[in-house]
Amino acid sequence: MEKRIVTVSKMALAIAAASVFSAGIAGAAPITVPNGSFETLGTLSSGVNEWHALPVAAIGSGWQYPGATPYGIYLKNAGEGPHVTVAAEGDHVFNGGYLNSGAGVLSNTLSSYAVLGDGTEQITLNFAIAKTLNAPGGTGSITADILVGTAVVGTGTFSSTLGTGAWDPKSVTGTIPNGTTGALSIDFKSAGTNTAWLDNVTASVAVPEPASLGLLALGSLGLLARRRRSV
Repeated sequence: MEKRIVTVSKMALAIAAASVFSAGIAGAAPITVPNGSFETLGTLSSGVNEWHALPVAAIGSGWQYPGATPYGIYLKNAGEGPHVTVAAEGDHVFNGGYLNSGAGVLSNTLSSYAVLGDGTEQITLNFAIAKTLNAPGGTGSITADILVGTAVVGTGTFSSTLGTGAWDPKSVTGTIPNGTTGALSIDFKSAGTNTAWLDNVTASVAVPEPASLGLLALGSLGLLARRRRSV
């Protein structure tokens, strides 16, 4: 009988130990990025496979471009001309070349997610970039930001030498500080003289399990260890 009790205690100890480690593991949940693959289009420009929306306007839902150029948001049919030949997702891509003026910022408010501001939220922004086929220097770059209100909580600058239908997957992660409030948004802007093309933008949030679960598991582990010694 004593041998069985010890065996059961060993199993319980293993379960409790596993729960200690798993209690701190975050679970990721997707956040909707409206028109994240640029498939909702604006007005077709005359004679070419490209779509424009004027500055301070949106293409479909989501993307805003209050830039200085008259073209505004500029989408391309992925099979058009000496540019990106295959989209990373769907049929259309964002032409980052129109961010090169320095005044242009492509942004999207992720209104489906309500910021908690409790210091536990980790936001990950994923996207794909590629250089245009006629890129000077053979490299395309772009800067990506994660914002809450006007506060930047995550940022990174990324480059790609890929083209002709090849895409570089990229990601940037930011943790929202405790007490931070405001709308969650993302933006992309020029990182040099040749901005990368952009497609397949997605986002997710990882929130750690409550600390109380870890404390409960630690308490159980201690009690079981004590019982094991007494046996």
